[in-house]
Amino acid sequence: MGALAEGPNPALGAFFVQYMNTTKAQQKFIVAGGFLPTRVDLTERGVQYPVRQEDMDVFFADLARTPDLGYEANSQPSYTGASLELVDELALVVAGEKDTTTAVSDLKAKSEQLVEELQP
Repeated sequence: MGALAEGPNPALGAFFVQYMNTTKAQQKFIVAGGFLPTRVDLTERGVQYPVRQEDMDVFFADLARTPDLGYEANSQPSYTGASLELVDELALVVAGEKDTTTAVSDLKAKSEQLVEELQP
């Protein structure tokens, strides 16, 4: 969530961002939308959803199991490109057009190239 300093009403934008990032506002937003929380306080205490609570509880359980590296990797600029390369390589393996060892080697090379290209 962000607001532009050069926007038509930067003070209102800043207020909106501040409000939306409060625990109360975030809880209301995620419950209404069926989203997982990004706030630590909400992930630690859990959230009650009006529908599909059992399904959401599965996701909450996974939050506790997911290593921090998983979140860091997901926010890297190369993540999307590397993920798409993974899908392409798996498709070739499933189609019998490439063996697994070669696909993994090619994926590693392509992913490393993406990381190098996208580093700031």
